[in-house]
Parts: sequence; C-alpha cells; structure tokens
Amino acid sequence: MNNYNCNSEFEDIELNVSYDYDLGQWEFRENFEKISNGFRQAPVLLFTDCGNFSEDVSCVLDCYDFTFCTYKDYRRVCLELCRGLTTRETISEKRCSSDSWEMFFFQTLEEQTDLYTCCRDGFPNVDNAKELYKVIYVTGYSQGDCAYILVPEKCMFDGIQQYLQHLVFDAPIYARVTIDEVETDLLELAGLDLYDWNRDKVAEAVEQMAISEQAQAWIIENLPEYPAE
Repeated sequence: MNNYNCNSEFEDIELNVSYDYDLGQWEFRENFEKISNGFRQAPVLLFTDCGNFSEDVSCVLDCYDFTFCTYKDYRRVCLELCRGLTTRETISEKRCSSDSWEMFFFQTLEEQTDLYTCCRDGFPNVDNAKELYKVIYVTGYSQGDCAYILVPEKCMFDGIQQYLQHLVFDAPIYARVTIDEVETDLLELAGLDLYDWNRDKVAEAVEQMAISEQAQAWIIENLPEYPAE
C-alpha cells in the first residue's frame, strides 16, 4: 500500500504489513531435523539451532552419554525394562544373548523403547548416565497440531518454549514502512518481536517518528488490525 498516486503535500510512503511464510518455512528447515513422524503420532523433531548443532539422533541410545556408567547401572535398568520377567529369567536372557550387561542394556533399550514413547512418557533413568537432550512439547492452533522437540542441553535458554512454538507453528511478520526511500522496521520501532503484531503499540511508535503529522496520520490510518495473509 502506498500514497504515490494521491499525494503531493507530504512524504512518499509505502506500507507493507504481512506474514512472511517463505521466511517461516526457511527458518523451520534451518532449525529442525525430523526424526520420526509416525501414524497418528506427534512428530519428533531435533532442534539444530540453525545448523550449530549437527549430532545424529536416530534412536534412544543417541540421547545419553554413558561414559561413567558401570555394569551395575546397566543391570538395574535391564531389570526394570524386563518387568515381565523375573530377575532369574532376565539374567538367563542376558547370558543367552549378550556377553555383558552393557551390551544387553543396549539391546534391550533398542527393543523396548523408541524416541516417540520416551519423548511422551520420559526417558529411562540410568544412574551415572547423562541425558543430552531436553524434551519440549509444543502445540499449534488446531486439534492434533503438536510436536515433541529434542533440544540439546547447550541450546537451552529462558523462553525457549515460546521460541520453538513460533518456529514450528507461526509465521514471522514483515512490517516495513518506506518514507521517501528510507525504510523503517515497524516491529523494531515498537519494541515487538517478529511474531507479535500490536496495532496500538505500532501506532504509538509512529507518532514518535520524525516525519510530518500528515505522514503519521496516513500511516496510522492504514495500519491493519492483523497482518495480511
């Protein structure tokens, strides 16, 4: 929207406020890897922080650091995972299929768990093992719109829940006004983030711009209630 055809008394103005779906899709591709998307299951995504984190995660075992685990730690978890068996039966099973409690643990964990179930219900507690990821659950605006996101510990920060919610389910807003060929970001001017449109706050910020009153009035009059689709 602009005033080029009807203005001769004040500045030339072009106003554009819309959702930037192309940028939203680009940000999703840059920040996530899809790990699983089972039938009637919420997808499991790996947050890569714009490619700054690139570890491969394809199974539950990839979500731990077992450096300081002992055979006792593995044995305890195996006895818990094999709840349908007695202790004697579990030990017998281990002797038949594995040379060590560590190998039996890896085998059992792969057979009896999966990433979706662990994200939904929690990962098995393994003494002396370090869990490398936090699980963040985000929801959209329609029934069934949801996702589990594995976030590396080093990528955690205050407010990450809302940040991931935006990246998965929202589109950023493009809000610019160009006055005599000088462009201004209206969201930055009003102290809003890329996903937050507030017409009243933008109008208040426009009133503080060093432009003519006529230009201020034109911009405020043409600010939309919601960004264009």
